[in-house]
Amino acid sequence: MFSQATRKIAPYALTFTAALYLYLQADSFAYFARRGILGPDFWPKILLVLTMAACFYEIIKRIFSKKYILQNQTAPLHPEAVLNKCKMHTGILLWVLAITVAYACLLTTLGFPLCTFLYFILFMIATRYRNAWAILANSLIGTLILAVIFMKAVHVSLPLGREPYSEITFFILGVLGVR
Repeated sequence: MFSQATRKIAPYALTFTAALYLYLQADSFAYFARRGILGPDFWPKILLVLTMAACFYEIIKRIFSKKYILQNQTAPLHPEAVLNKCKMHTGILLWVLAITVAYACLLTTLGFPLCTFLYFILFMIATRYRNAWAILANSLIGTLILAVIFMKAVHVSLPLGREPYSEITFFILGVLGVR
């Protein structure tokens, strides 16, 4: 019914359309505006603009890229190869889903910094990244960046954790200068 090129573009076009609709809906948030304070519509709009930009880029890339044009002209993969690839990705998906559920459940107990650090480590291991030093460095840097963004820039109150884990959170916040 639809050409292969249309099927490759459709998810991005639908996501772009949904993001545009939600962007327009973000103007209807009811709140009391205070001077110098960002409203509740600011961050959703930023994320939606970035989503639309990424979708637009992918649509243009798929329309004009010779790589994607040539892929549309090649023969399809054998069903057995596709099935084996799907089985491998299903295992990774289930592992990542379990890690994400555990993160959500343990966040209030362990606190944001410790739980996020462990989540990043387990996520990278689950997705078959094997360089231990890179995993530790990325997890530490990613956790610190998110803590600074959420606690200093956006002023979001994140879970501190229960004793004794809250001590780790207070130490990290003290190092970052967050009060």
